[in-house]
Amino acid sequence: MAVAVGGLHPLYAMRLGACLGRALESERPLVVLAKDPRQSSYMLEAALQAGLSASGADVLLASSLPEPGLRYLTRTFHADAGVMIGAANMPHPYSDLTLFDGNGAPYSTEQRQAVEPQLDQPLMCVSSDRLGKATKITDAVGRYVEYCKSRFSAGVALKGIGVLVDTAHGACHKVAPKVLTELGAQVTLRRGDPNGFNINNQSLVQVEASLADAMATRSVQFALGLNSEGSGFVLLNDCGMVIADHWKDEQLHCRDGMVEALAELSRHLQR
Repeated sequence: MAVAVGGLHPLYAMRLGACLGRALESERPLVVLAKDPRQSSYMLEAALQAGLSASGADVLLASSLPEPGLRYLTRTFHADAGVMIGAANMPHPYSDLTLFDGNGAPYSTEQRQAVEPQLDQPLMCVSSDRLGKATKITDAVGRYVEYCKSRFSAGVALKGIGVLVDTAHGACHKVAPKVLTELGAQVTLRRGDPNGFNINNQSLVQVEASLADAMATRSVQFALGLNSEGSGFVLLNDCGMVIADHWKDEQLHCRDGMVEALAELSRHLQR
């Protein structure tokens, strides 16, 4: 993770894309790209796309989508790899490029070592007839929303349940309210209007405090805070007490914050 432009330069992203495409064993590799809505993500996405295309890899653009959504689409499109552009709990100047394999699992040390040694080599480009093509996934958000809904416990209803949702102005700002609303909840959205610079502009402590304060003035039963990539979450009950905290841990890139939050909601509604 580094400050975009200063530490994470677009030329690095282009080289990484080219090296990743060459390292993949498929004759015509397919890579899914997704990003959170920080300002630098658009620049890094374009650079990665250029590098991948130069290596002969085809690219599927998922646009602004939570990291678990990227992992899901990488699996369902039978892609060779996925790349998430963002920085789960960091403010807008920072970014990172996280690589995932075709199963949606984070790249191992060995897999990264197959890619990174080539970064110092001159940028190679295949012949014009072998260049990769980029295609936008027009229904990326809808696909992931349906996946999240399918994981919610059958027989548990959210109809009439008030849920206050804070998406940190991140990649969940469309997904989270759609999932909960379509499951019947009455959703109040906070920090759901990203402008590229306001992402993750509060710490977890501030998020918990602001959610608890907001609940006191609204008729809601739960409050859900999601980090900008949708991997970590915190859930509060109607007393403003934290009942689940998976905001940041060693397995962050293996988590699906929206799905796990739904599981926690289901457990508490069944009590």
